[in-house]
Amino acid sequence: MWLVGTAQSGVVLIAAATITSPLLTIQNVTGEFTDNGATINTLPSNITISGGLFNLPSGITWNTQNSDFNFTGIGAIIAGTLNAGTGNITITDTYNHSNGGGIILNSGADLIGGIITLHSNAAPWGAQIRLNSGSQINASANTILRDDSNLQANDGNGVAGVLMNSGASITSPLLTVQTAGSELTYGGTTLNISGSTAFERAGATGIKIAANVSLPSLILREDTAPVFSNSATVTTAGNLTIAPYASNTMGVGPTSGSTLNIADSLFASLIAGSYTFGATTTVAGATNSGLLTVNTGHDFGDESVTFVSGGNIASPGR
Repeated sequence: MWLVGTAQSGVVLIAAATITSPLLTIQNVTGEFTDNGATINTLPSNITISGGLFNLPSGITWNTQNSDFNFTGIGAIIAGTLNAGTGNITITDTYNHSNGGGIILNSGADLIGGIITLHSNAAPWGAQIRLNSGSQINASANTILRDDSNLQANDGNGVAGVLMNSGASITSPLLTVQTAGSELTYGGTTLNISGSTAFERAGATGIKIAANVSLPSLILREDTAPVFSNSATVTTAGNLTIAPYASNTMGVGPTSGSTLNIADSLFASLIAGSYTFGATTTVAGATNSGLLTVNTGHDFGDESVTFVSGGNIASPGR
């Protein structure tokens, strides 16, 4: 079944409606799509929605019966339950939001699926991916939060990037949070991650850590040092990796002299079972040929420390 909305009115499913169809595609131009409680019997099949704004209000549940759910449009506001079972959920915002918008999970939102991907891919402005208090992501395989925009001077403005607020939660074996330069702020979302987590931000503004976070392991890929506030700390029982996002120079110990400077003072906020500094490749997979300078006075105690580079490693005065 195809449901096609206009630019003005969009598609609205009222509570008394019933749709029974082996396939369901909903297509808008720019109008809003809202489900107010219709009964949808799609049988096991993928659901595709395109165009407009996707609005899933509080108290509404969509169950895809283990099939994939795909939305591509000008934003999503979710306060209900989207249950794909073992199927995947992909929500893509393709609209340039100069004053907000984006993919917003509000209180009551619960995304359940195998691989859950929230993707803002409209450069240069992008649209913020925002996890608000009371929202949940429950993935059985992987969670990806990605904004392709590079608005480095707009942190805190709600315009672009990824914001993980206190009171939200993500449960997933793997988690990747990536921006091409826009805001990446960890504000206290509960992270129940059994495997690896990666925070990746390009550009001259660092990843912001505004609340304590404890993980099995963590990879920080960025082109400038992370910024800590509220006395926050990063704690990993396993390995903590810090490396450039692009092919840039990196220093461990000094406060300046490289593009990415991990000063000794930062180790008061970085607590790990082992440390890896640098990488042989960039986030994009190219060779990381930047010089890695090691000139630290920090006492790592019994923790294992590894230095890696696709270029040279220098240790001045040692």
